[in-house]
Amino acid sequence: MDYLEGVFSSDIRKMKQYSDVKWSEKAEKEGQRMEGLGDAIYRRGITTGRVSDILTVLSVKGEVSEKLKQKIQAQSKSELLDQWLKIAAVVPDVETFEEQIMR
Repeated sequence: MDYLEGVFSSDIRKMKQYSDVKWSEKAEKEGQRMEGLGDAIYRRGITTGRVSDILTVLSVKGEVSEKLKQKIQAQSKSELLDQWLKIAAVVPDVETFEEQIMR
């Protein structure tokens, strides 16, 4: 399990503990530089999914303008996207959503 955690978190020290692979100095330095890459990819995936969820919910409530779509897609703070998803779920229409998030 530790090895898989090392792979997903790009923690080269964990991977080396469970691997017979001989790492060159150059490869080890590159691996250390990439630590946290898995977490970054995971966070980006969560953000992308949340944006998609918001747009899907809004699409059943009306036409989503290109301007609003771009605003939602430009947001990278997952806490704010979570809040926006909750708002999208309860508002009656897209216009009300837009008013709510502009406050």
